[in-house]
Order: sequence, then structure tokens, then C-alpha cells
Amino acid sequence: SDTMSLILPTDLIGIQQNMGSPKVFLGISIKKNKKQEYKISMEDTIEKLENDYKIVPTSRKLITPIAKGFETDNKAPFLNEKDHSQYRSIIGSLIFIANTVRLDISFAVSYLSRYLQAPRTCHLKSAFRVVHYLIQTKSYGIKFSSNNMSVPYKDFRYLDKTGDVFIIDYPNYGKYKLATITDADFAADKEDRTSQSGHITLLNNNIISWSSKKQKCVALSTAESEYISLSEGIKSSIYFRNLLKEMKSSTTVIDLIGDNKASLTLSSHNTQHQKTKHIDVRYHHFRDLVNKKIIKINYVNTKDNISDMLTKLLDTTTHQNLIKHILIW
Repeated sequence: SDTMSLILPTDLIGIQQNMGSPKVFLGISIKKNKKQEYKISMEDTIEKLENDYKIVPTSRKLITPIAKGFETDNKAPFLNEKDHSQYRSIIGSLIFIANTVRLDISFAVSYLSRYLQAPRTCHLKSAFRVVHYLIQTKSYGIKFSSNNMSVPYKDFRYLDKTGDVFIIDYPNYGKYKLATITDADFAADKEDRTSQSGHITLLNNNIISWSSKKQKCVALSTAESEYISLSEGIKSSIYFRNLLKEMKSSTTVIDLIGDNKASLTLSSHNTQHQKTKHIDVRYHHFRDLVNKKIIKINYVNTKDNISDMLTKLLDTTTHQNLIKHILIW
């Protein structure tokens, strides 16, 4: 508020001050506590979704957006024109919610979006389950704070077993610290055997961006799918690094975090070159960034990888454990 007052014309300062702190912006609910921490959620939008579709909340407790083990029933009938239109409408609303605040439904929405052209009754039922899950968890949101808990990762250079790792000194992080944590589910799609990538970008331990999407090519191994996910994930950090630079608040090193040691080895140097020649050259671009000290490769234990929920349907225990690290309620 004080900063805004400095840049607003004199005749608008009084209007700006009378408006007070923002409460809702584009369907995003904004709350501020006494510790100067902000929480954003989608409570208003979810309530509107509930009213628009006249949904009667289920009494059954839903821990996950879609149950682990869900698969498309290819014998289920296709939706009629009316239900098909409703399905597209629901998925459109869910995409907005997933991309804005609720990253915990990102994979479920990504999966259901694959069937927009020819959805079946099982897909519509699952879409409504996601809505019921949101209704029960509408208070969940992302917190922006100066003391958020960090992901427990380690510098991969000290874990690399190849024997030819060159230890170099990196500059200090400075005021702003960017990190991207990635994961992949190898051959996740049983129809075309493509893998699913997921990544979360953090600025000073605050979540600012995420993605869950199918990879564009078929990976031949877990390491390859994870390597592609690392390559895709770093693009987000590079974007925000350039944005900070334009704002005269540049950062130095970007932490790239993964839980597959084979893919991290490929990221660090050209070991196993003969096994990776078939990988598209566009996925090797960040090796150059590593050499230029723009990226530092880090390892995180799978159980602490918060991007895991962006790649697959999780069991209730794992889902709840990861939720505690990324959302508050």
C-alpha cells in the first residue's frame, strides 16, 4: 500500500487508501494475517461452481481428487450431447482452479482433459468427484511468507558416483532464490505409453508456478523421462529469472531439484553419451546452463518430492503428506 501511494497521482491517493487491502481478485480469495503473511485460495470460485451445477455435497470423506488406480472404462458409453457440453464446462472451470491456486488437482484435471473430444460416463463421474473434493477442501490455499519451510534437498555434486565430478564454486544466491523441483511418471499413459511430467517453481520457498502435462515423446526408461521433465521444468525458472532481471532484482543460481540420480547424472555431464544420443537435442539445452553456473543440480528423496502429486494419482497417505508441504487450510 505504501509503495503504491508513492507512484499514484496525488488526486488518486485518497481513493487508493479507501479501497483497503484486496479481498478477492479474479476469483482468488486473499487473506492477510498479523504476521504479514498472505494466503490465497479459491473459496468463492468453488462455491460458485457448487451453486452453478446445483451440487449436493457428498457425506463421504474424500482425501484425493480421484481414487488411486482409476482407469478409463473403455466399455462405458460415450456422453450424449448435453452431458458432453456439461463435461467441457466443468473441465474448463477445473483447469482455471488448478492453474490458479489448487495444484493438488492438476494431475486429475490434466488426465480428464485428454478426453474432452470423446468423454465417457466414467470421466464425467470422475470430474464430479474432483468438484466434490474441492467443496470439501475449499479452504485449502497457498501461503506466501518470508519463513516458509524449504524442501530438504542436497547438492548432487557430493552424491554423484561417476568419479569425474568437477566441484566448482557458485556465487551467493542474493535476495531472491529460485528453485524448481521436478518429477516424472514413466510410461504413465497406458494407451500411448507417454510419461507425465510435473514441476513446481519456488521463489524464496514460496510456490509461484507449477505444471502437470504429458511428455511429447515416448521415453525409453525412467531416467530418460525424468531427464525430459528436468529439462521442461527449468524453462519455468529461466522465465522467472529473466523477469526478475527486468525488474532489477536479478538472482544468480537456480536450484534444479530431482529425485532420480541417473537423470541428474545426465544433467551434470555427458556420461552414458551413447545411451542418450536418441534424445531430442531440445532436452539437452540445460547442460549448457549447468556449465555456465546458472543452474545447480540437487537431489531430493522421493518421499519429499512435492511435485510427485503432479505426475500420478497418489494413495491417500502420500497425498495427505505432500499436501501439508504445499497447501494450508
